[in-house]
Amino acid sequence: MATTVGLAVLAGMITLWLGLMAHFGSWSTAITRIRRLPCQTGLPWCE
Repeated sequence: MATTVGLAVLAGMITLWLGLMAHFGSWSTAITRIRRLPCQTGLPWCE
């Protein structure tokens, strides 16, 4: 019983971790693209 619960919790944590990594990975890509937009428009705060 305890082993089953432990495996279920572990699987849930791994699923949550992978979901967060995928979510923030896509967000970091989006933020990078947003930061590059000023370069294309010629604004002074371009990185």
